[in-house]
Amino acid sequence: MTTSTKIKLPSPTERMELILLGMARQESVQILCRQAGVSRELFYRWMKKVRKAGLAALEAQPPGPKSAWGSPNPGSCLPKTQDRIRRLERLLA
Repeated sequence: MTTSTKIKLPSPTERMELILLGMARQESVQILCRQAGVSRELFYRWMKKVRKAGLAALEAQPPGPKSAWGSPNPGSCLPKTQDRIRRLERLLA
């Protein structure tokens, strides 16, 4: 009978610290990954996500109030949503 042992991945905070250490090159990625118990492939996938999210967070935003939907133009709803609104308005009329 074989028992499978689940490996506990580092928490998001620990992952971020691992990525920052790797980016700062204070330790080799290979050593960091070995200490954290993760593969280098997984480490680089996390790093890619962090870089992508970081760039998105640093994108220039137009000045002024933001819409509730996260879009500078509140009229830019998805077409399906717009169609549904029209149908409901017709039902109410």
